[in-house]
Amino acid sequence: MERHIEILLLSNDCVMVPGLGGFMTHHVCAKYNDKDYLLIPPLRTLGFNPKLKANDNLLAQSYVEAFDISFPEAMQRIEDEVGELHERLLNDGIYTFNGIGTLSVNNEGNIEFMPIKAGLLTPELYAFDALPIKMLTDLPNTKTLKVEEANKETAKANVIELKPDDNVPVFDKDSKDDAIKIKVSVIRNVAAVIIALLGFFLFTSPLATGNLEMGMVNINTDMLYQIMPKVIVSEGSKTTKPIIKKEETEHSPKSIEVKNKETKQDLKVAETKNVYCIVMASQISQTNGETFLNTVHKEGFTSAKMIANKNSRKIVYGEFTSEAKAHEELKKLHTNKFFKQAWVYEIKQ
Repeated sequence: MERHIEILLLSNDCVMVPGLGGFMTHHVCAKYNDKDYLLIPPLRTLGFNPKLKANDNLLAQSYVEAFDISFPEAMQRIEDEVGELHERLLNDGIYTFNGIGTLSVNNEGNIEFMPIKAGLLTPELYAFDALPIKMLTDLPNTKTLKVEEANKETAKANVIELKPDDNVPVFDKDSKDDAIKIKVSVIRNVAAVIIALLGFFLFTSPLATGNLEMGMVNINTDMLYQIMPKVIVSEGSKTTKPIIKKEETEHSPKSIEVKNKETKQDLKVAETKNVYCIVMASQISQTNGETFLNTVHKEGFTSAKMIANKNSRKIVYGEFTSEAKAHEELKKLHTNKFFKQAWVYEIKQ
């Protein structure tokens, strides 16, 4: 039983054991241990509630698939194992589920549960281990870099400003001959003119040619269509009649046919309704299902039948138009031994 419960808890948050109680999973978040300086990873732990008496049929279906037995046989097998477990608790006072935890009886006669410390088997949390991380306050003091001051220092650059005087010549020859003098302001003005001319030829000319081509392409031809006649007749040719397209109105034969098809499809969709039935047994083999059907038919439930859905088979009883009617019938038959573990199932057509 413990192996079935452990496997079922991989994909379910709760597994009920008829006559014993329910096992429920809980998620524990990651936490930090200040004493050992360890970051403990998250885990899934387990709790037990002996007051849960409802049956979710998960454990019984697992027995049916594992041992290839019928649903009533699986329920009987679970009942026998739970009875043995209660005897062990009364005699020894403790019972251990491998990989799950330990059940024990306290002084008041109540059942207590202690889960395993390692946590429940969870594939999503594989390879997570405790990580040693120290606090920043426990690390040795280190020199901190003052970023703001460093940025200010790097921002200050040694810049040499040249303030040329217009009266200072660039070339000056101290000779008796005529000296060539060029002012800095003249050089500055000539450079500005050259840059302006280069920018004009590099950027303005391609845009102008592109606009010219776009203008030639986008010539408005509406005037030509207004001047030309609507019908051109050449010599020796016959007069042509304009072709007039007939628009399909709402009352045309084609539109009526389309509407008729749509109404027929709507009627077909409206006619298909789901059917509800009562499941007496599920997850059974072909031979076990036929044996169970023969037993049920002998008891007078002749409307019971076997249905197959994908890889599973079910023994169902009756066909009801609504879920409420199916539940009413189930309440009437709940006292019968074949309907104690039955439930309502919807058959989609």
